[in-house]
Order: sequence, then structure tokens, then C-alpha cells
Amino acid sequence: MHLAEGGPEDCDTARELAEAKLVQLAEKIADLQRMQRSLSDLVATCERPRTDRCCPLLHTLHTEGEDR
Repeated sequence: MHLAEGGPEDCDTARELAEAKLVQLAEKIADLQRMQRSLSDLVATCERPRTDRCCPLLHTLHTEGEDR
């Protein structure tokens, strides 16, 4: 990597690249956390009494089956 040669300009460029990567990682982490919450909610739905359940997967499968 040409940035390893040193100098202030190389350090600035390396820092900018690292900051951009941090932003990308934060976005990915936020996406993964949203996915984790959604899956946790879905799993928790299975433990409720049948009349209180609202399963988006089953709803989607049932709705798609009616469209055919």
C-alpha cells in the first residue's frame, strides 16, 4: 500500500479511509441489530397463545398462496 511510506498526506488519507470504513461498519452493525430485533420478535411470537400470535412469515405465505 503506498500509504505506508509515511508523511502527513499519507496519514490524512489513511485516516479518511479508516473513518469511511467506520461509518460503513456502523451502518452494517445497525442493520444487523435491526435484523436481530426482528428475529427475536418473531421467535417470541411463537410462544404466545395461538389467538395472540401474529406471524408475518405465515401471513405472507398464506397471502401468497391465495394469490395463486
